[in-house]
Amino acid sequence: MKKTPFAGLILPLLFLSFAALSQNEGNIWYFGNQQGIDFSSGDPALISDGALQTTEGCAAVCDEAGNLLYYTNGGGRTTAGQPKGTVWNRNHTVLYDMEGLRGGGFGAVQSALFVPNPGNADEHYLFTMEEREYASDGLPSGQLQGRGLTHFLLNRTLNGGLGGTVFEDDRLHVPSFEALSGTLHGNDTDFWVIIVDDNTGDFFNYRVTPTEVLGPTLEPREVVDSLSGPIKISPARNRIFVGGVLYNFNPNNGNISNSRTIPGAVNSITYSFSPNGNYLYVMEPTVSGSLLVRYDPLNAGILGSRTILDSGPNERLGAMQLAPDGRIYFVSYDEDAPEITHLHAINCPNSEQANLEEEVFTFQTPDQPFLGLPNFMDYIFDTQETLIVDLGTDTTFSCDNGPITLIPQTNGDTFLWSDGSTDTSLTVTEPGTYSLTVTADCGMISDTIEVEELTDSVVVSINGPATLCTGDTATFTAVANISGAFEWSTGDTLPGIQVTDSGLYTVLFTDLCGRQATDTLLLNVLDVPPILLDAPEALCPDESAPATVFSEGATAYTWSNGSVGDSVSLTGGGTYHITVTNGCGEFDTVFMVDSLTFPALEIQGDSPLCPGGTVQLEAATAPENEIAWSNGSTAALSTFTEPGIYTVTVTNTCGMATDSVDLQPIGCENCYYVPNAFSPNEDGVNDRFMPIGLCPVENYQLQVFSRWGELLYSSDQPGQGWDGQFGSEPMNPGAFIWQLTYEQAGQKQVQSGMIHLLR
Repeated sequence: MKKTPFAGLILPLLFLSFAALSQNEGNIWYFGNQQGIDFSSGDPALISDGALQTTEGCAAVCDEAGNLLYYTNGGGRTTAGQPKGTVWNRNHTVLYDMEGLRGGGFGAVQSALFVPNPGNADEHYLFTMEEREYASDGLPSGQLQGRGLTHFLLNRTLNGGLGGTVFEDDRLHVPSFEALSGTLHGNDTDFWVIIVDDNTGDFFNYRVTPTEVLGPTLEPREVVDSLSGPIKISPARNRIFVGGVLYNFNPNNGNISNSRTIPGAVNSITYSFSPNGNYLYVMEPTVSGSLLVRYDPLNAGILGSRTILDSGPNERLGAMQLAPDGRIYFVSYDEDAPEITHLHAINCPNSEQANLEEEVFTFQTPDQPFLGLPNFMDYIFDTQETLIVDLGTDTTFSCDNGPITLIPQTNGDTFLWSDGSTDTSLTVTEPGTYSLTVTADCGMISDTIEVEELTDSVVVSINGPATLCTGDTATFTAVANISGAFEWSTGDTLPGIQVTDSGLYTVLFTDLCGRQATDTLLLNVLDVPPILLDAPEALCPDESAPATVFSEGATAYTWSNGSVGDSVSLTGGGTYHITVTNGCGEFDTVFMVDSLTFPALEIQGDSPLCPGGTVQLEAATAPENEIAWSNGSTAALSTFTEPGIYTVTVTNTCGMATDSVDLQPIGCENCYYVPNAFSPNEDGVNDRFMPIGLCPVENYQLQVFSRWGELLYSSDQPGQGWDGQFGSEPMNPGAFIWQLTYEQAGQKQVQSGMIHLLR
């Protein structure tokens, strides 16, 4: 239901026939022996200006405006009196002569097919197919398996606009016979060309792109036979029917699958899909004639959808082909009276009211009857409706609340308005709901319109999101309370627009009376969100400190240690990361906390401190650490002259470390001064032999020996000495041996030498 402001209005109704909806490339047909039909006016009209000669296969093509470009029988034979195979131009003169040696064979049910070149609007490929009777007149040299699938490239601008060949007779595949079909690719640019390989019985698919013809790719047909019927591809591009078997078809990748056999159609070559692809029509042969049968190809139980619509002619049946007028045509002739060939039609094939109309046209064929009709890519005849009515499509306000006149742009149909009138137009003067039912040959269709008074004010609003993730697209839709025109700040004039950038968007709405209203919407595109992090720069191993985070629009924070929330306690240095979640997803950031360590310390340079000497010690530690020696020094190097225990302490942020050393004259040779002579003459000078101690010692013992090893003196008292006597007898002058033993810090030391006694 449409709503239209109540105002003075003339409202056209839209009625589209198949002729209006179908593409014009199929407007002109040539077939048989110079027979033809022109559909340009919407109704089929016989024409006889063609030069074509064929018993079966043929093809034709028009330009976008429906003007004839080329037609052909697809190929021929070398035998005298037989067609040689020709391509004719729009003036019905020969564009290319195949001489019976090139192209396909006119006896093939689908001998030729014109396919636009997606890369050049002035060019068409011509694909040709060999006939199964290719050897009936002998085999041309080098063509033992026939000519199979061959293609040519034609350009309409050559030869003064009459067209010419860019290349000719390029062989694509042998052996292949009879069947040749095509359709538009799922990308709406390329095309599929489909044949059957005669060796394997499988489908071979070729893809026509803007630059080349690719393929083939093999799709299993699951049948091996001597195929004689055509390949029919649904205008909806989702089904294929050939040889009594229905298949699913994917136009995006060419996949052909899910074969289902229809027993009654196996022996038929006369079949076609409806223009909308919802039905499959088959002329099924019987012992007494034929039946027109309809199937639902979209029904999983297709055999259960079999519906007999009518009995058909008891004649030899030929090709069946969709036409621009929305009907399906097929040919037949009586084998007992072949001088007449009939053309029959299936009317209203998209509707439940489909019916058979026999002998729409009759052709005199005294020389040779024919069974063929031009081969097209049936997608050009795709339409979903046979009758369309649309109330309120093109509305015009007079802005004075005057009457509305509804005028259908058609005639010859039956009209029934909701007020009971049957005129071709209806004038309404009051607000309300009005409907129209249109009846035509193929059924009826209705539509309803609500007529309202002009609103007091104009209101427009924008519906759409206020935020958008980077890389996404937002849809804004402007909605008004009355019909009119939209103008966006982007320059768009449709009610809906798609945007990707941040900014303020404005729509200006103007109704058909010139009244205006505006609305705005601010869109914020969420980029990768800035993450503001406050974390410690460095931490000791057992030190903990807080870290906090903030990000605009964030809905959750997750830290690498499993914590959630905008703050966390970190212990020790290392690598951390945080995941920030907002309406566009998750975003990670990594940060480092330097790892501090406890101070390390080692005293280097420890050695005995001998009398009169010095020792320099070094506190080996990191240069940033603070140093304190027990002697008051704060330098890493410190000099000591006195024995003793010395301590150093180093300190950093994480703590302190202490080390100490005991400096003693251990191992010093000068701990005792030992004279080498004495004179015990009681004069008070040098009367005793006594070592002079310079170091504190323990377990002191001094011994004096004669030269013959006799112990003369021994003492463990450092302050005593030898008076030169042995017992009570003074020793004579001479040299004596002495030995001094003692301990320093638990280590035994021994000194010895000679002492001279003088008198």
